[in-house]
Amino acid sequence: MMQWIAPQTSHIKALDEYSINVVNEANEPFPVIGNIILSFFDGVWRYDEQLYEKAHETCFPADSGIC
Repeated sequence: MMQWIAPQTSHIKALDEYSINVVNEANEPFPVIGNIILSFFDGVWRYDEQLYEKAHETCFPADSGIC
């Protein structure tokens, strides 16, 4: 089922000394329950959800420190 979402405002902020430390904390596993499928047609963003029958856990890989 296709659902409509209202326009949203996003803000990009520079990382400061505090926030970079929070970002680099140990990665903890989190559940992945499905996918969000985005589409843009005739100037309108839309999304659809595809939920998995069974969730699985994953985590982001450790930061290598290489930019």
